[in-house]
Amino acid sequence: MATNNFLPFAPTDTGTNLLTQGEYAIATDRTNGNQPGTASSKLVNKAIRQSSMVTSQIAQYLTDRTGLNAIDDATAAANLLTLMNAGFAANQSFDITNLSLAASVGSNALTIAVKTKAASADPSATDFITAGFRSATIGSGAYLSRTITAALSMVISSGSTLGQTSGQPSSIFVYLIDNAGSLELAVSHSYYPEDALVTTTAEGGAGAADSATAIYSTTARSNVAIRLVGVLTNTQATAGTWATNPSQIQLAPFYGAKVPTIQKFTSGSGTYNTPAGVSFIKVTMVGGGGGGGGGGTAGSNGGVGGNTTFGSALLVANGGNGGFGANGASNAGNGNSGGTTSLGSAVGTGITGATGFGGAYNGSSSSSIGIGGPGGNSFFGGAGAASPGGQNAGGSATANTGSGGQGGGSNPSSGVSTGGGGGSGGFVEAIITTPLSSYAYAVGAAGSTGAAGTNGAAGGSGGSGYIEVTEYYY
Repeated sequence: MATNNFLPFAPTDTGTNLLTQGEYAIATDRTNGNQPGTASSKLVNKAIRQSSMVTSQIAQYLTDRTGLNAIDDATAAANLLTLMNAGFAANQSFDITNLSLAASVGSNALTIAVKTKAASADPSATDFITAGFRSATIGSGAYLSRTITAALSMVISSGSTLGQTSGQPSSIFVYLIDNAGSLELAVSHSYYPEDALVTTTAEGGAGAADSATAIYSTTARSNVAIRLVGVLTNTQATAGTWATNPSQIQLAPFYGAKVPTIQKFTSGSGTYNTPAGVSFIKVTMVGGGGGGGGGGTAGSNGGVGGNTTFGSALLVANGGNGGFGANGASNAGNGNSGGTTSLGSAVGTGITGATGFGGAYNGSSSSSIGIGGPGGNSFFGGAGAASPGGQNAGGSATANTGSGGQGGGSNPSSGVSTGGGGGSGGFVEAIITTPLSSYAYAVGAAGSTGAAGTNGAAGGSGGSGYIEVTEYYY
């Protein structure tokens, strides 16, 4: 327990030589001061007691608030420090006081430093930074007030990319970590919540800190509490070559979060780049739909829809299978199955695509016509619909729905069947909580039409795949 040397004078009324409060209130010498002659000892004792009582109470508050001693040794600086600590100490677990951030590049490395409110000043014993932290005991609801009283910085060495992509804007989240009372800096491309303890990876100083999801500190630390203090937005022409200063430094907390944005991909393949400031992303996607099988005698099977992928094998929505072609009497083409899915390490839902409907046999009548089996509907709908014309080609699914195409119909002819509908592509909706700076993607192509057989019509094409990425900001 901290020591308080400032003690009250005559702390009790018993046996003390004091004026009563009533006498003191009306004493002329209290209002005019002691006049020449003999001063009243009772009056002087009363005045000393009142002033010393308040002094003692303030000193006790300071020691209780800071854990520092209040010493009567004529060292004013020490007591001033105690007073300042009490004034700036974190009153709540979320308080951070007198902190700013600075960042600069040099020799292809990035240096991040904490500064006091003066922006250019390092913390000191008389101009310090305080921050509240959760307890290092995960089951405890207590909080701790920590202090930075000396210069504190961290270097991201040349060659360390932090998972950034060359030429793309990127975010660097800056954290304070509580190493048993000593505060250190840590950084990550990813956002880490403050409600858990984290284990950091040593930056290493050799240009190998390249993960977008790791949190790096100068020295590796295990199970430490963290505070998010800011975020840097920067673009480096070559990732890992720190040649350009950050374009923006934002201190926490981040009020007025940006409205979510959306990127849509409707064909082909390429690279998705995560915008700077994004906290997490939601990916919604569907594989290409299978094509409808051809109608008639010896109709061809529909083509398989292409696979839609995000992050190579991270998220996969496979294409639907093409409907089976018809083959003469009593051999209508069956509908085929939908595409499967996989989520990798992401959190979300994967739904296997719907199976297309089977075709029909038009019987022995030479005047009857046959209608191909409808395609399977994806989450977005739009499957190839039944064709009223019979011998007309099967209906194609709507583009970018991933639904299946309709099977081809049959002409008026005895003993001819129709094609089966294609299956829809698999559907995925997933959250990526700590997104990388970029992901490869591919949108599944539509399954091709099954060619017409004798006295039949071609099937409809499947719907192409689709990717939609919703970006949520800190």
